[in-house]
Amino acid sequence: MSDFRDLHRLKSVRRREARCIITSPPYLDVTSFEEDQWLRLWFLGGPPHPTRNRVSRDDRHELASAYWRMVADCWRTAGYLVASRGHVVVRMAGKGLSADAVVDGLTGCAVVAGRDVSLVDWERARSPGDRPTPSDPDR
Repeated sequence: MSDFRDLHRLKSVRRREARCIITSPPYLDVTSFEEDQWLRLWFLGGPPHPTRNRVSRDDRHELASAYWRMVADCWRTAGYLVASRGHVVVRMAGKGLSADAVVDGLTGCAVVAGRDVSLVDWERARSPGDRPTPSDPDR
């Protein structure tokens, strides 16, 4: 198991062969990724209990500048792994980030990382309070 940003260092990983990467990097100032995702990491061969800083060297970002540096590192790794006509699908958010700030930050980091980016689509997820209820199915 490895931090995504370190995959280019593994000899078993081939350059520019992936046709698609689907990822959801840790959200800005929302959770400690490794500790919160311990069950998923366990299914991938990790320990059967929460850990901190074992898989990821910086698993919670409270400062936007550090967060976007981490995202740019992810783009650089994606650039190493994805084929020339490949795709990267990203689901991300952060405390205090507007949908426009997420789009701007994500595309800006990709450009800084030397990737050609075209935003195909994006949507704002509903808040739990915005879900339709049986009494109001059209809401």
